[in-house]
Amino acid sequence: MNADPAGTRYPHLDLGDLIAGAAGQPVGDRARTHLAACEHCQREANRWNLVADGVRGLAAAAPETAQPARPPRTRQRGLAGPWRRDPFGPPGAVAALTLAIIALDVMTGSRLELGTPFGLSVLLGGRFYGADNNTIGIYGAAGILCSAWLAGMVLWSARRRHSTSRSAEGSPSRDASRSSEASRGSEAGRSLVSRSSEVNGWAGSGGWGGVRGRAVLVVSAVALFAVIASGWPGFGAKVGGTIAMVPGFTLLIMAVANVRLSARRAVIVALSGIALFAVFALVNYFVPVTGHSDIGAFAGQALHGGAGGTLQRKISTNIGSLTTTPYNFLIPLIVVGLGLLLQWPDRVTGGVLPRAWQTVPLLKISFVTIWIMAILGWFAEDSGVGVPGSTLPFVLPLAISIVAAAALADDKAPTEPTAAPTEPTAAPTEPAASPAEPAGPHAAANRTATGAGHPLDD
Repeated sequence: MNADPAGTRYPHLDLGDLIAGAAGQPVGDRARTHLAACEHCQREANRWNLVADGVRGLAAAAPETAQPARPPRTRQRGLAGPWRRDPFGPPGAVAALTLAIIALDVMTGSRLELGTPFGLSVLLGGRFYGADNNTIGIYGAAGILCSAWLAGMVLWSARRRHSTSRSAEGSPSRDASRSSEASRGSEAGRSLVSRSSEVNGWAGSGGWGGVRGRAVLVVSAVALFAVIASGWPGFGAKVGGTIAMVPGFTLLIMAVANVRLSARRAVIVALSGIALFAVFALVNYFVPVTGHSDIGAFAGQALHGGAGGTLQRKISTNIGSLTTTPYNFLIPLIVVGLGLLLQWPDRVTGGVLPRAWQTVPLLKISFVTIWIMAILGWFAEDSGVGVPGSTLPFVLPLAISIVAAAALADDKAPTEPTAAPTEPTAAPTEPAASPAEPAGPHAAANRTATGAGHPLDD
């Protein structure tokens, strides 16, 4: 109430008291006493009572409207894809689509490459077929991410089928053992495939018919498709792309197969791209039906001792790429910084990146091979630093997405109190996850995919 004995303010009921009285809500004693004695406030109260009666009448006469039906979730799930809950899923799907579009384009005439930011420049007129130098970094990274994602899906689906079969066939004692085992760290603390033969590596996984064998076949199929589309003289015709991508895919295949990288194998991996390029070049030079390309022309120059001028021109162009723009000198610094981040991730990311590596299968080896491919493309292509420079805008958003999704999955992972095992088991049990390891849905899958102490980490 705004009544003021001194007469300095409005001496009638305020709007809140009038509305409360019209709505049937309780008002104070002072307001009721003032309303009984003030004709002005009584008229205002009658007006608000009429408004309230009209609103109640309209509400009673209005038909009850049905709530709009929610859109079917099946359509939403179809658009999101079956990979929506996997941290590697959406970025892996983007990588697969990118790989397929670029590969099919260079195999059908490179029409999409012409005049694009990282494609063939019509104004420069360097070449009008195949893949451009700057496309190689994007293309190779997409191939690595796509193959790692598909291989991880194979490993994870095998683990799910194996867990389902054991649940259906297990005895009560085994069920009790599994319950106690689950209480030691949730689903993320168990191995992707709990059979010791599959955990111990390629030799005991049943060859090509085992889980690792199927994963290796998937990675090999993607690598074969990507390398042929990029390096064959009639398609992409990329020298540097072949030299850079073949070692990257080879390292990924070795990681999936759990093959240790020794010094001898490292030399073979490093020279594998050059060897395949030499095969492509010689076939194109000696078999005219494969068509004319600069790869075959370079093979002819090398066989007749005239390749020195071409090599000198490419080396000069590569070195000159550092000064093409005022910002190109930053690319080597960024590449070196990313290499240090991969080498000592705990010091830079505070443990976020290592936890993502433990959560997502094959994520660490994927990042390492992409970095190696960017370095090899830098020195193998005459565009120089343009190769890693064009790779960064494609890879960094996908990498951030994967790491962020993995951290979110770890936060949502259920944690259960530790319980003592109710019954000893005769089969050798797997070591429990260390406290530093996250509790994500794919943590054990990564340990199975790359090995507890993976040979490529030595």
